[in-house]
Amino acid sequence: MGLKSQVTSILNRFTANFSGVPVKYSNFETVTNGAATLADPSSLPEWVEFRVIPNITRQMDLNAVYWKKTDGIISANVWVRADTGVMRAWEIADLVTAIYARKRFDGILVSYEEVNDLGEIDGFYGIGIVLPYSAYETAAA
Repeated sequence: MGLKSQVTSILNRFTANFSGVPVKYSNFETVTNGAATLADPSSLPEWVEFRVIPNITRQMDLNAVYWKKTDGIISANVWVRADTGVMRAWEIADLVTAIYARKRFDGILVSYEEVNDLGEIDGFYGIGIVLPYSAYETAAA
């Protein structure tokens, strides 16, 4: 499983299990809101920023066929209008973490989540979610 496969698998799991809230994906300048795209999410009452960041890949043993392990981060920031209150943001955060936290899929393991209160920024209240993951695969020397 190369880096592209990891990112694809993680994104596919997200799009298959998350709906109802617009999403701004990493490296896209628009927000996906169903079939429509919007250039500026600040016109929305809520949205999620989502990105996958593969990080370190290492060989796990010295055999002719060996295990490789890649550690990376799934990151999501939940944004709701500040006048909405915090509970809607926490509700969306629960939806995101439920997709990945303590789950194993497609050779990827997400064992825990870190959730942080980002506070109020430009009229929006934010919650940051970090889900460290490990992806395992075999490779030939």
